Amino acid sequence: IDVWSFGALLMELLTLRPPYPEDISTIRIMADVLKARRRPYVPREQEVPHPDLASLVEQCVRFRPEERPTFREIEKRLKVILDAIE
Repeated sequence: IDVWSFGALLMELLTLRPPYPEDISTIRIMADVLKARRRPYVPREQEVPHPDLASLVEQCVRFRPEERPTFREIEKRLKVILDAIE
C-alpha cells in the first residue's frame, strides 16, 4: 500500500489535481479500490515534466502489488528522470 500511496501522492504533486474525483465519497473510493475497480488518476505524458513520470505513477498504482516497483526501483528511476530534466 505504501507504493500505491506514493504513486497517488506523486500524481497529485505533479498535476496539482486530486487523485480521485471529488464528487465521489471517501467510502465509495475505498470500496472501489479494495475491489480493484478504481485507481488514482494517472497523468498523461504531456501533463508531467518527463514522460517516464507518467509511467512511474501508472506502475505504482497497479492493482497487483507484485507488479508495482519497489522503493529502491522508484529511487533509481527518479534519479535518472531528475538528471534528464536538469
